Amino acid sequence: MKKILCLVTCSVLMLMHFYVAQADQVKFPVDWAKQIDGTYRGHLLSSGQKSEVSTTFKHTYGGGITGLYEFNDNGHKEEGTFTDCKPGEAGELFCDWKDKYGVGVLEVNFALSLDEFNGAWGEKKVDPEAYWNGKKQ
Repeated sequence: MKKILCLVTCSVLMLMHFYVAQADQVKFPVDWAKQIDGTYRGHLLSSGQKSEVSTTFKHTYGGGITGLYEFNDNGHKEEGTFTDCKPGEAGELFCDWKDKYGVGVLEVNFALSLDEFNGAWGEKKVDPEAYWNGKKQ
């Protein structure tokens, strides 16, 4: 009887461990990126200053992802574009950006709800201090 009780207890513990481990691995749907089209309002850090930013992502007819952004730079509205955006498997989006100041890369991570993202940008590579975030409007 003790052996059976031990086997049952061990089995239950193993199943609990399996389900907890599965819960820790958040799964994005395979086609998650198809749901991000829209405008997100947030902030970015540029030249050491926090600025409001409006970020828009959209799908092209060919299935790619592009976008636009507008931010306030010392009282002036500046605009830029995103091209060649590539989604990762777990809510990551990697884009190239271009504006009057230059070109570079943006890497963001979407929340599982797909209504907000946090990330960073840089010129040749992402600078973790140069944050960029947004919440869908």
